[in-house]
Amino acid sequence: MKDKKLTDAVNQFREEENSVPAQLGNVAKSREKKKAVVGYFAREVHTQLKQMALLHDRSMQELLGEAMNDLFRKYRLPPIA
Repeated sequence: MKDKKLTDAVNQFREEENSVPAQLGNVAKSREKKKAVVGYFAREVHTQLKQMALLHDRSMQELLGEAMNDLFRKYRLPPIA
C-alpha cells in the first residue's frame, strides 16, 4: 500500500514537471521545456558576472552556461548547458 502511494506520488510529480504550469500563462518559446537553476551568492559575484558579460558582449546566461559546461567536462559529463 505504501509503495503504491509513493509510486503514484512520483508519477504525479513527473506529469506535473512535464506540463506547463497554468499560473505561468504564456511562456516564451526560448523557455519552453527548460528549468531555472538558481543559487545565492554574494553581491560581488553578481556584479563581477555582469561586468564580464558587458565586457565580452555576452549575456549572463551565456556565461553561466559556459561555466556549467566547464564543470560538466571537469566531472567527465557531456557539456549540455
